[in-house]
Amino acid sequence: MVHLATQQTAYRVFMFIILQLFFCRVTSSNGIHSQQLIFQRFDVERGLPNSNVNCIYHDRYGYIWIGTEDGLARYDGIYFRVYNDNVHPRTIRYQAVISIFEDIDSTFLVGTRHTLELYDRERDAFFHFAFPPDPWGNQYFQVTAIARLARNRYLIGTDGGGMYEFIINRKSPDKSVVKKIKSHLYRISSIYSENPDTFWVTDFVEGLFRYVTGKGKCEKIDIPSEKSLEIRSICGNQTQLFLGTNSHGLCMIDKKTLKSSFFTTSEGLPSNRIWAVAKDKQGNLWIGMDGGGIAYLQLKDQTIIRFQHYGFDQSTISNNNVHTLYVDRENNLWVGHFHGGISYANTSNVFQSLRCIPGYANTLSNKMVTAVLRDRRHYIWIGTDGGGINIYDSIWNRVEHKLLPASLIKILADKPILALYEDSESKIWIGTYLMGYFSYDPRTGQFRHFIHDSPAEMFSLSNDIRCFYEDKQSHLWVGTNGAGIYVINRHTGQIIEQIQKTLNTNNSLSLNWIRSIVPDSYGFIWIATSFGLSRYDPIKRQFVNYYANPTDTGALSDDLVLSIFEDKQRNLWIGTRNGLNLYNRTSDSFRKFYIQHGLPHNTINSILQDKEGNIWFATNFGLSCYDLANQKFFNYGRAEGLISSSFLENAAWYDSSYLYFGSLEGMVYFRPEKALENQRYVPIKITRIFLYNKEIEIGQKIDGKIILPKDLEFVDEIEFKYRHNVITIHYAPLSYSSRMYVFRYRLEGFNKDWVYANHGINPVTYTNLDPGRYRFRVQMLDKNNNPVSEASLRISVIPPFWMSFWFRLAVALLILFVIYSWYNQKLLKWEQQKAEFEKWMAEEQLKAEKARLKLQEEKLILEKSKQESMMAQKNSELTTFVLQLSHKNDILQKINHIIKQNAPLIQDTQAKRRIEEIGKILEKEFATEREWDRFEKHFNEVHADFIQRLKKMYPDMGLTYLKLCAYLKLDLSTKELAFLLNISPRGVEKARSRLRKRFNLQPGESLTEFLNKI
Repeated sequence: MVHLATQQTAYRVFMFIILQLFFCRVTSSNGIHSQQLIFQRFDVERGLPNSNVNCIYHDRYGYIWIGTEDGLARYDGIYFRVYNDNVHPRTIRYQAVISIFEDIDSTFLVGTRHTLELYDRERDAFFHFAFPPDPWGNQYFQVTAIARLARNRYLIGTDGGGMYEFIINRKSPDKSVVKKIKSHLYRISSIYSENPDTFWVTDFVEGLFRYVTGKGKCEKIDIPSEKSLEIRSICGNQTQLFLGTNSHGLCMIDKKTLKSSFFTTSEGLPSNRIWAVAKDKQGNLWIGMDGGGIAYLQLKDQTIIRFQHYGFDQSTISNNNVHTLYVDRENNLWVGHFHGGISYANTSNVFQSLRCIPGYANTLSNKMVTAVLRDRRHYIWIGTDGGGINIYDSIWNRVEHKLLPASLIKILADKPILALYEDSESKIWIGTYLMGYFSYDPRTGQFRHFIHDSPAEMFSLSNDIRCFYEDKQSHLWVGTNGAGIYVINRHTGQIIEQIQKTLNTNNSLSLNWIRSIVPDSYGFIWIATSFGLSRYDPIKRQFVNYYANPTDTGALSDDLVLSIFEDKQRNLWIGTRNGLNLYNRTSDSFRKFYIQHGLPHNTINSILQDKEGNIWFATNFGLSCYDLANQKFFNYGRAEGLISSSFLENAAWYDSSYLYFGSLEGMVYFRPEKALENQRYVPIKITRIFLYNKEIEIGQKIDGKIILPKDLEFVDEIEFKYRHNVITIHYAPLSYSSRMYVFRYRLEGFNKDWVYANHGINPVTYTNLDPGRYRFRVQMLDKNNNPVSEASLRISVIPPFWMSFWFRLAVALLILFVIYSWYNQKLLKWEQQKAEFEKWMAEEQLKAEKARLKLQEEKLILEKSKQESMMAQKNSELTTFVLQLSHKNDILQKINHIIKQNAPLIQDTQAKRRIEEIGKILEKEFATEREWDRFEKHFNEVHADFIQRLKKMYPDMGLTYLKLCAYLKLDLSTKELAFLLNISPRGVEKARSRLRKRFNLQPGESLTEFLNKI
C-alpha cells in the first residue's frame, strides 16, 4: 500500500538518520554513487603513443605529461605532442617512460627505463644521462622516482641501481653529473618527501626507509607483516603515510609512532593489489588497483566508493588494470591503465546523472530517458524507452522500482513512456507509445488504463501519446501522434472533444501529429506539431498557424516543431528540428537562432528556465544556456561532465533547485547556478603554428629560414616570408575540468573587430597576409563577457625583395631612368621628327612660297605685262595725245602764223578784229603752262603723283626738266623729245646729261629705269 506523502518523507528521513548512525563504514558498490563520476577515455586513437601508461604529471605551464611504454606525450586539452623516435627529432633516448618530476624552478626531469632525461623547454629537446657503471658494468637502470634535494640537486631512485644524485650544470646542461649515493637499497619503487632533509623511500624487496640527507644513510621502518609487502607507491599527509602494496592492500603508517595498519578487501577494497595511491585536495585518497579498478577512500569515516569498468559503458574507466593515478591542480583525476590508455574524470562535476547499469541495483531500467516529472511529493518520475517507469528518491539518493502497483509495473515494464504529467489533484498521467495512456492516483494506489483499440476507434483515434495539458476548466488535453488532441474529462476519461486538422485550413490544427501543448500568460494555447506551430484562442475557438518560409525572415525556422516554453518575462521560445525561435508578439514574427549564433546544435528538443532567468536548451549535441542579460550562449557537452550530449524531446523538468533532462544515456540533473559560476583564471596558450597545414617544428628550416627558433612559450614574435601565405594558429585553454568557455580572437593589423569563436576551440587560419607586423590575440571570456586570460603572439610578414624599400626605391629610380631615357629618346625623336617636319614644312613652305612667288611673279608679270600693256597703251595714248597735241599746236601755230601774216592785209576792220581775236585765242592756246597743265593732268592719270614725287625730291627742278623727265618716263625717242621740247636732238642729249648729273647716276645706270623707280 502507498502511504501519504508526508508519512513517506518522514519515514525516509528517519531511516536515513538511523542508518548513518549505525554504519560508520559504507561501501557503495551497489549504490548509484559507485558510478557517479563520468570518465572520458584517451587511447592510441586519440593520440597517445601507447596504451600502457606508467606515469602522469601536470606541469606549472598547465600541460599534462603522460609517460607510456612507447614514448612521452604532452597534452594541452586538445592535442597530444608525442616524443619518441618515430615522431620527434629531439626526443628521449629510450621510449619507455617510468617517472616524471618538475621542480619549483621549472626544471623538468623524465625517467626512462634506462636513462635520466633533462628537458630543455626552449628547444623542446632532451639531454640524456646514463648512470655510473656498477661493479658489474651496468649503467642503464629504470628510473622509478625523482625528488628534489636542493637547487640544481636531485635524488634519483632506480630499480636495480639504487639511489643517485643528479647535479645540473646550468651553463652547460650536457655536462651535468650523476653521482652514486652509497646505500644497500637497489630496487627503489618510490620516494616521498615533505622537506629537503627527510625522504621516505620504498624498496620493492626491502620495504620502507627514511633517508635523512644530513646523516647520509637510510633508516629501516619496520612494518609487521607475514609476507614481503612489495611497496609500489607512497603518498602522505601531515600525520600519516599511505603505502600501496602489491598484495596487502593499503598500509597506513603514523609518522610519529610509526605504527601501521592495513586497509584491505575486508574493509571494502575491490583488490589488495595496489599499484597507485594519490591524495586529492580534500585530503582523501584515490587508490588504483591491478585488476580492481579504482576506489575513493574518505579518510574521515573510511568509506569506500568504487569505480570500475563495465562492459560497453563508455563513461566508466577503460579497464580495471590501474598502474598510476594523478590528481591535477584542478582536482581532476587521471587514471593510467595497463593496455587501457587514460581515463579522466572531473571530480568537481556539477552535472549529476542517473544511468542504467546492468547488474547494479537501484539504477535505471533503461538508459534512454524519454520523460521526466517531479511530483508534489518530490519524487522524480523517469520514463524510459522500453524500460517502463523509474522513480528516483532524492532523499535516499536511489532509484525505486516498487513504489507503483505490481500490476502497473508489469504492464509498463517494457513499454516506451513518452509523457508524464501531474494534474491539479496530484494524479500522475502516463503517456505511452501505442499503449494509450494511464492515470495513477498515489493516494489510493489505483490506476486506470485508457486505450482505443476497438475497430471503430482505430481509424479516428491514436494510442501514441506525446503530451498532456490541463486547462482552466480542469479538462485534460491529450496530445497524440496522428489523431490530434483529445480533450477529456479527467474523472471519467470520456473524450469531450477531439481537436484535429480539418478541411477548413483557416481555422484548424496545422497537423494531427502533436509534440507539445503549452499555455501562455495571455490565454492562448500553443501547440507544436510535426508540420507547423498552432496558436489556439479557447474563447474565440480560433486557430492561427505558423509555418517555415525561406523567403520570409520573420517565419519559423522549420516546420517540425519539437518544444515550446514561455519564460518569466513572457517570452515564448519555440524549439524546432532546425533552429531556435523567439516569438515577437508585437510584430507577430520570429527571431531565429542557429549554430552560427552560438548554439551547439540546431535541433532544440526541450526548453527550461532557471531561477536566475537563464534559458536552457537540450539539443542533439549537449546543453546550452542562453544568458538573457548578455545575450550569449554557453554550451556544455561531455567535456563538462554530461553523461550524454544527445537529449530527447520534452524529457525535461525543473524545480526550485534542479534542472532535469532526459538523454540517450540516462537522466542529467544539476544546479544551474553551479554550472554558471564564473570561471577562475585558466591560462590560455598558443600551442602550435602551422604553415600550409603542416606544423612548424622548432629549429626547422623552411625556405632557408628558421621560423620557430624556440618553443612558443618563449617566443614573442615569429617571422614569415611573403610567400608563406597560409598560416594556422592553434590555441588551447590549459584547463581540463571544463570546456565551457567562450573565446574571441583578433589579428591586430588585419581584423578590425574581435571574432567570437562560439563553436569551441578552433584553429584560426590566415591567408595572403600583406607584408607588415601583426599581433594575434586570443582571449578566454567568462559568462559576463570579461576576459579570464589572454595569449598573444606578434607575427611579421617579411616583404619579398621586390616589395622592400630599397628594391622599391631602385625600381622607382629605374622606372624614372627608363621614363627619363624613354622621354629623352622620344624627345630626341620628336625633335628629329620636328626638325624633319620643320624641314619638310620649310621645304613645303619654300615650295609653296616659290609657287606663290612664281604665281605672284606670274601674276605680277601678268599684271606688269597687263600694266605695261596698259601703261604702254596709256603711254601710247599719252604719247599720241602729246604728239597730237604737238601736231595740233604745230598746225595751230602755222594757222596763227598765217593769221599774223595776213591780218594786216585784211581791210575790214571788223573782220580784222575778229581775226586778231582768233589769233589771240590761238596764242593763248599755245601758252606753255596751259599746254603743260593739260599734259600733266593726263600724265598723272597714268603715272600717279610722279611729278609731285619728283618735285618733292627735287624742289628746285625747272619745268623744262620736269617735262623732260615726264617725256622720258613715256619712253619717247630723242626726236620726239626734241619735237615736244622744241629743241634740237643734241639739246635733248645735253638735257639728259644734265639730269644724270642731277640724279647722281653712275655710268651704266639707266636714266629711264631710275625714273621708273620714282
